[in-house]
Amino acid sequence: MSPTNPLLARYTEACNYPGTIDEAEVESQLRLFLQALGIKREIVRLREGWSLGDHPSLAKYVLGIAEKISPRA
Repeated sequence: MSPTNPLLARYTEACNYPGTIDEAEVESQLRLFLQALGIKREIVRLREGWSLGDHPSLAKYVLGIAEKISPRA
């Protein structure tokens, strides 16, 4: 059974994993979403095998969150 609503059909296809990912479109839509929230972030796709050492700004952000959760950790 296929959705008859075009928006629902696009959503259903987007949830089809593994499927085809349009990286440029994902980045564009994420950028628009963050902009609407008033948030500035660098958008980077984390590829297989990534580590925090490869992304210093992400490591800093994660450690900042951990510090807020448990200051003595």
